Amino acid sequence: MTTPSRLKDFQILDRRPCTALCRIKGDIVLFGGFAGYHQYIIEENLPWPQILVHGGMNSYEDRLLNPFDFVFLCSLFKGGCLDLGDMTVKNRIILLGTTRELDRSMNLIDLSFLGPGKEFLESAGVDSGWYEQYPREKEFFTLKDKQGEPFHLDRLVFCREFGHPLPNQWSVERVKNMSFVIRDLETGESCELDISPDENETIKPVWEPPPYYGGFPAALAFSLQVLGYGSPFQSKGPTTCMVFRLNGLAVLVDCCPFWDLLAVKTGISIAEIDSLILTHCHEDHMGGLLKLIRRGRKIRIYTVKDIFQMMLNILS
Repeated sequence: MTTPSRLKDFQILDRRPCTALCRIKGDIVLFGGFAGYHQYIIEENLPWPQILVHGGMNSYEDRLLNPFDFVFLCSLFKGGCLDLGDMTVKNRIILLGTTRELDRSMNLIDLSFLGPGKEFLESAGVDSGWYEQYPREKEFFTLKDKQGEPFHLDRLVFCREFGHPLPNQWSVERVKNMSFVIRDLETGESCELDISPDENETIKPVWEPPPYYGGFPAALAFSLQVLGYGSPFQSKGPTTCMVFRLNGLAVLVDCCPFWDLLAVKTGISIAEIDSLILTHCHEDHMGGLLKLIRRGRKIRIYTVKDIFQMMLNILS
């Protein structure tokens, strides 16, 4: 990573592979990020970012990169961008990227924050009775201000392509994947930032995987092994994931970030997973999916039609 040398109001608050949390002219900015990174922010008591910058790559080491949905939610509710007392927007979150990256990020945040609309459900082949009922439930539960107006994404987020001036008079350009030039538009100073992994650097969770403790024998007709158990809004352990064995088959129920590190501690290899039951597409339940589908063997995925389509959108 290049050390900044010609930009005074610049500070790196946290640095991980494919990731840097920075302060630039008073703005808290996240460059890149990976599935589960928000737990580092919680554990280290770091400030929540107001600006999210796409790193340019969608995966590294078969880990999902730039999963902005959970960081967005935390910045919104924990970072004070939305005042839940007054039900007013204090600061809109800024997304930076290419046109295609911004469209994709907004689509995924929309699915996570507001849920799918009728057209999405219809295109996914969901039963008509459900996609008529769901929008009514969605409207009822949608977050609203004190006047009863819903908080649509355009009230909470705005997008900027690389190079556009930001409110505090600085800009950023991505010169290649994971490499940026940051400019102070008032002083003309600039610096480079490279978030590419260093040699032998690997993406790890903030929590320590447990020591090897075996697990249930594969010969059992039925067994259930809990791998992850925690809320996504904590930093002490992994989120929801389990493996059950049925007559010799190993079935994964959800695949949280770093589930593979947990599985090997119980004597379960990635190769022996036969199927996945996916309950929904939030990062804490499917952030480790690439480790499963890129292992060189087909996997059966059991879920409902709309969740399957959301999963394809996230991976596309």
